[in-house]
Amino acid sequence: MSTGIKGLDTMLHGGLIPHKNYLISGEPGTGKTILGIHFLLEGIKKGEKGLYVSLNERVDNLKDNLKSFPWDLNQIDFLDSTPQTDKIASFSDPEFLHLPIVMNELALQIQRRITGETKRMVFDTISTLEALSTDLRETKYWILKILYFFLDSGLTSLLLCESQTGQPSMEGFITDGTLELGITESTNAIRRTIHIKKFRGSSFDERTRPMIITNEGIAVFPDESVFGTGT
Repeated sequence: MSTGIKGLDTMLHGGLIPHKNYLISGEPGTGKTILGIHFLLEGIKKGEKGLYVSLNERVDNLKDNLKSFPWDLNQIDFLDSTPQTDKIASFSDPEFLHLPIVMNELALQIQRRITGETKRMVFDTISTLEALSTDLRETKYWILKILYFFLDSGLTSLLLCESQTGQPSMEGFITDGTLELGITESTNAIRRTIHIKKFRGSSFDERTRPMIITNEGIAVFPDESVFGTGT
């Protein structure tokens, strides 16, 4: 299954394996959302409906941030789930947080939007779920539950995750693949990288490769090294 980014498909030795959950990890500004849009639009080209679930940013704001790219975002089904996360955030006392109620409502919202043509989904972000509860055990349980729900729905899902480069995440251990986007800044330039940390069920390029973000989206260079030499 193509990601919509040719160089990344090369690194994945053909693309993603369908009907699995993949973690897209990186600091803010590394290109996670853009990668997700590439993935959904590629599916639309192939007649596969795509769903983008946003938990921490209003859909109008999200679209506004992407308007510089030459994409018809109206082709994508966007689900604004920020009201659900706002419900929990409004509680000041952790003892009154009702994570199960909100998570069940979120699952129902997603289920209502899924049709027989829905094959791809971007979930933005899984990190938001971690922040909604002070009980790590409860959070892990509900993340696992919703990931299995995605699989049972026949979806291939990209789970966006806000994280610091190099820090392990809980979701990384319970997904079938992990892609880490990186960014370093110097006085001369910004260097962007992509690294496939895990990809179950297939061989893959284990080296960190350079990538750029242009007005056309993301470009990955699978034959180049971040250190300036070839493969």
